[in-house]
Amino acid sequence: MTYTTPKSSDLNLFRYGEKAYDHLLLFPSSSKGLGPNLAPKVLLDFMQAEGNILLALSAENPTPSTVSSLLLELDIHLPSDRNALVVDHFKYDEKSAGEKHDVVLVRQPEPIRPDLKGYFAGERLVAFPKTVGQVLGNASPLLAPIVRAPKTAYSYNPKDEVEGVEELFASGQQLNLVSAMQARNSARLTVLGSVESLKNEWFDAKVQVPGDKEVGTGNREFAQHTTEWTFKEKGVLKVGPVRHYLDEGENSNIINETAVASSEINPKIYRIKNKVVRTDEKYRHTAYSGLTSSNKDLHNRAFRILGRPLHPVHLPPRRRPATRVLHALPLPSRPAQARRPNNQCDHLWRHIHDTRSARHLQLRRKLQAAFSH
Repeated sequence: MTYTTPKSSDLNLFRYGEKAYDHLLLFPSSSKGLGPNLAPKVLLDFMQAEGNILLALSAENPTPSTVSSLLLELDIHLPSDRNALVVDHFKYDEKSAGEKHDVVLVRQPEPIRPDLKGYFAGERLVAFPKTVGQVLGNASPLLAPIVRAPKTAYSYNPKDEVEGVEELFASGQQLNLVSAMQARNSARLTVLGSVESLKNEWFDAKVQVPGDKEVGTGNREFAQHTTEWTFKEKGVLKVGPVRHYLDEGENSNIINETAVASSEINPKIYRIKNKVVRTDEKYRHTAYSGLTSSNKDLHNRAFRILGRPLHPVHLPPRRRPATRVLHALPLPSRPAQARRPNNQCDHLWRHIHDTRSARHLQLRRKLQAAFSH
């Protein structure tokens, strides 16, 4: 682990054409920029090299233009007022922010969808002091909100309080206190709107929502979940052995592949429109234990006919045991690719780029269309 200042001459994210670090943790800086070694293009190149970034913000320090430019490239928007912060006049800590209401209390987030694993879930309140809110664009499927602001929260510049707040950057659940982005190469970026929430004083603090009893915070647990996901200690998948065989004749509708003769597993060639069964295993980090998940998108397969990119055919699995997934699929009559359509960040799993091509083979004497796997 290396600690350095943003404008240090010794700071270089790349060495000999390769990334010098696996992860990057950026804390708020009082300077307007982060120097040439942390320019937006350098940070994007770091992510393209599968580097992970945890970006912490604070309303106490104006957000550097480098950070705003980087997030704008990823369709994550910050307030134009560099001193803007999130307040809530109902869900605040009565003990530490009785006047300013700038310590927002939010319960640990539930999964984005009911069929997904809750990596950040919990039952305790998390305190977010002096938070910079973010708004996510609608165009990218790679973005996901981790912690949304309460419905009564809004973002504003405290300097405008004397004149009155006329125009808000965003309010309610449009605002995110913590956001995430997972690129198609599985590089991860997490934007934490409140670096103060990582301080030791909030790990063991007692907070109180107005009209409610005093409780302990879940900041320590949430900070651990956030760093584990960002630095790929959670949500990492690995595909194990892949097997396939003909789903016709004696092997038709077989559920257990052990009933198939070993000589008939993984043949080198199929004919067009043959029915084929394909099985694969998935493992999850840590120690690559067997994966069990109700998320259908993790198990789906799709045939994408070459020349017809907008017409995938989704193939739900025939059965879903603890770790092994069995698919029955008919081979198309045109060259195609079978792939796993898991390319959205809201799954919070590492993307699996598993593509199998089916191509035509022509015999010299008889023109018989076939597929090789």
